[in-house]
Amino acid sequence: MASRQLVELQAEQHDELARCSTREMIETEHTMAASAVRMADRHSHGTRPETVDHALDRQDALLNGPGLSHEQRAAVRHITSSQQIAAVIGFAGAGKSTMLAAARDAWEHQGFTVHGGALVGKAAEGLTQSSGIAARTLASWEYGWNKGKGELGHSDIFVIDEAGMVGSRQLARIVSQVEKRGAKLVLVGDHEQLQEIRAGSPRSPFSSQRPRPQIACITTDEDRQQPLRHPTCLTALITQQTVLEKIR
Repeated sequence: MASRQLVELQAEQHDELARCSTREMIETEHTMAASAVRMADRHSHGTRPETVDHALDRQDALLNGPGLSHEQRAAVRHITSSQQIAAVIGFAGAGKSTMLAAARDAWEHQGFTVHGGALVGKAAEGLTQSSGIAARTLASWEYGWNKGKGELGHSDIFVIDEAGMVGSRQLARIVSQVEKRGAKLVLVGDHEQLQEIRAGSPRSPFSSQRPRPQIACITTDEDRQQPLRHPTCLTALITQQTVLEKIR
């Protein structure tokens, strides 16, 4: 490759073009992943099991039929655990919004304040309407933080919906902000949704690495037999190793 700034992540194969990134982007993703590993090891935002159980019962009462599925209940317990970061992958229509409504209920009864963010306004509005989590665009959040407004704290939960659409640079800034302020970060995404709009796909250098922490997956009945692939940005945030040796 002509430029020293380019790094080949995957050589060209007979049915696939070579995959490349830049040194700056890999450094950004490395820093982000390192932050996520630290956050996964930090147990600071636990919700009492009985509080979660009561929230699940209340959500069941609001639903027609059998109530929350086994996968939804497992996902609620996963993201309300004590780790400072958590992620959920769910197929479209699998009930992520209902799951988040139950989690919000549990968090609020535990004394946490729940905030939401998404790349675009329509997604932020949808998060608010479907789960009761007050949300706005990530750009709006960042604008406020740069002005010293709306800063997060130890008692805050920050939920990003459609996280797979967020580019590496923006996501890295948000992860850094959440970690620095001591809040909890919850990433929710669908690996079949649209890819990042901005530059950078954290999936590229990290997709072959072992994920951490455990990802709770919500699936519909017809999807349960299909293998799951890691989504774009979520994979980067739950890895233990990086590919920095590629650029040294």
